[in-house]
Amino acid sequence: MIMNRISLFFALLMLTLSSAVMRAQEVSPVDFMRLNPYQLKSNPAADLPYESVMSMVIGNIGLNVQTTTLRYDNIFDFDASGRPATVNLKKLANSLHDNNFVGIDVNENLFSLYRRVGEGMFTYDHNVKAHGALKYNDGLFQLLANGNAAFVGDNNPAHVDMNLDATVYHEFSVGYQRRINDNLSVGGRAKLLFGFANVTTDVCDAKLFTDADTYALSIEENLGARMSLPNMVFINNKGMLDARGPLSVGDFFHNPGFGVDLGAEYRFNDQLGVVAAVNDLGFIHWGGNDFKLDGDIHDAGQFYDNGSFLYEGIHVDEMQHILSDETYREKFFDTIRKY
Repeated sequence: MIMNRISLFFALLMLTLSSAVMRAQEVSPVDFMRLNPYQLKSNPAADLPYESVMSMVIGNIGLNVQTTTLRYDNIFDFDASGRPATVNLKKLANSLHDNNFVGIDVNENLFSLYRRVGEGMFTYDHNVKAHGALKYNDGLFQLLANGNAAFVGDNNPAHVDMNLDATVYHEFSVGYQRRINDNLSVGGRAKLLFGFANVTTDVCDAKLFTDADTYALSIEENLGARMSLPNMVFINNKGMLDARGPLSVGDFFHNPGFGVDLGAEYRFNDQLGVVAAVNDLGFIHWGGNDFKLDGDIHDAGQFYDNGSFLYEGIHVDEMQHILSDETYREKFFDTIRKY
């Protein structure tokens, strides 16, 4: 009697949650096919119809791309036979919204071993994963499509706003799934994580102003980014990214973390069921070879004006010096780099 009440409670709970899905990664209908042994990755409570499963390297490779507004037919002009002929920047720029999103998830399963013991199944997995999310406005594409002539005046800047969050890591997980009765099963996984690389922008935007009288260009930018990269990559004394040699085994174990997956599944019959699952609940401590970048336009010479980069054109004699005088040319480009 008590077990029937528990089963009814889980069934009602999962029906309630069936329309509310929160996820860090996209899921696919393939993940819930009854004969797919890798459905345990999306649903740790899945009751597999197998006694054991083992795979190495090519067992489960996943690639998923998500986008809100970036579409194939908004990028190209097509010829008479329907094949893409040219890239149409104006069509692309006009198809974008103020807020757009592109996401990518990559998963490579290096090793999996599942073994059923009684009513339960023990699992072990080693995966390499990469997640990336880019949020952006239409400003950069409008600027590329229309030029700065469309953004003239103090109150009409070309505004480029982007935010990136990208992570590469690998995980070792140990889990257990158990069948409670003919309808209900539960499961969970504990994960040991090691971050390989991470790039996160707190803010990344720029405004390009074009003077209505002189057409002088000025740029105001605001940049804040945090990075954690392999130890082979570092910032040299010139403030530039540099590399010191090939990857080592230790580069893969610098940023530890922990995560869990939890799930419950209630099946009404072989064809119909409901699932409630929480995946990738955890953290990675990015403490290895981490650094922060902040944008700050310095007074580096002729192109500086009150905290912004100002370009009013190059005189003919200055252009001649750039083309003919190597010393002058080096100093000129050194000045540009300082910004």
